[in-house]
Amino acid sequence: MNKNTALKGESKTVLTCVHCAKKGNTIKWVSETKLCCCACGETYERSNYDCFFHFYSGSQCKNGSLLEHEKPEKRSLFKKCIIDMMLSELRRCIKVLNIKNLVDIGCGNGAYAKILEGTYQMYYGLEPSLIPAHKMIADKRYLSNSILIRYDTAHSFPICNASIDCITFLSSYDHIPNVAAVLKDAYEKLKDGGNIVILMTNYGFWVKRVVNFITGKKLFMHEEHHFRVHTPDSLIKEVSSIIDVSVENIRADFSFLPKLPQRFQFLYCSEILIKVSNFLIKIIFRLLRFKHAGSVQIITFKKTQR
Repeated sequence: MNKNTALKGESKTVLTCVHCAKKGNTIKWVSETKLCCCACGETYERSNYDCFFHFYSGSQCKNGSLLEHEKPEKRSLFKKCIIDMMLSELRRCIKVLNIKNLVDIGCGNGAYAKILEGTYQMYYGLEPSLIPAHKMIADKRYLSNSILIRYDTAHSFPICNASIDCITFLSSYDHIPNVAAVLKDAYEKLKDGGNIVILMTNYGFWVKRVVNFITGKKLFMHEEHHFRVHTPDSLIKEVSSIIDVSVENIRADFSFLPKLPQRFQFLYCSEILIKVSNFLIKIIFRLLRFKHAGSVQIITFKKTQR
């Protein structure tokens, strides 16, 4: 049995059908483009429009998404370096977990299936919103060991309980209005000892702290897109108050450079300069024992063994 055949068989023990009453171990991967419920025979076709399988009935899918409203912009050298730094750190955090299957909640256009390739055996991306076709990533090679699912937020995740090694919220956690219900649902889907990884901006970023101290206000809240902002401590407190987890890893000390106004962007004129500047600030904060001061945080939680 080749690897892809084994992975397709694995999907039968992970996904559940949204059309029948039977909620466990019902879905099999018939072909590259079709899933089928073993209990009721319902089929799910991979859409040619966006490569998603639609796991909802009627017109429950959300019409809007953050990607849909993003303005196209030329990625600056600074932004590229910061994103590369973040993704490299994320890969390290997930790779050490040695997971088999990964569920990404709020997967957007599915890009993380490719970005995280090599850290998982099977990727399940769950997204409630319609993603414009031109926002989907062009490289479809990752589809051989990933399933992208459009799901209905009015129902539980179409995943079997206690079947997943790792669930991620990658820049999606702060966009969830009913976070308690979502966390509890995700917790049920995890195996005992499974992990939840949350990546989001850090409200404890040293620049935000300085500006807030000087102005005496709480700025950088981004209420138009975010339901909440967090420092590592406040995120851990919120998650731990909802589900029974321990903290495995806190990474909020790897990206320290602020985005500068356009007229000062020339200061970030080379990738080497950006990396050296970031490293020097990191050393200074380490000497001062100033923790969790980076612009991005990645927190890994572990489900308590029952």
